[in-house]
Amino acid sequence: MGAWGIGVFDDDSALDFLGELAEAKDPLSLINQSLVSAVASEYLEYDSAQCVLVSATAMDALLNGTQHGVDLEELEAWLQRNRNLNVSSLRATAVAAIRRVLSEGSELRELWSENAKDYPTWRGGVEALAARLDS
Repeated sequence: MGAWGIGVFDDDSALDFLGELAEAKDPLSLINQSLVSAVASEYLEYDSAQCVLVSATAMDALLNGTQHGVDLEELEAWLQRNRNLNVSSLRATAVAAIRRVLSEGSELRELWSENAKDYPTWRGGVEALAARLDS
């Protein structure tokens, strides 16, 4: 069983995608692909939902300077290398993808909803991320 927690980067799948993002020659395309495929999916698989959250979190950090309470060298290095990456055109798609993560037919939401204690905190954090990108 892998790591799984309330924070976006408390998850092995999220960290794997962060690694892909860090190595991507075209990070904008990778972010866009993760968001668009999530919005178009009939059923959003766990790993795809994590890709959405990592993409949206990276966008939030670039656009809003949001500190996400994590000390990840890989994330900080990526943000420094890509601080001029223009992700603003992806805001609406990111918000739609986050809403997809929170909707029926999302494996990640289904799993979190089974945890009555932590689900409200997790959901609140994801909703706050969407609100920051939607502003």
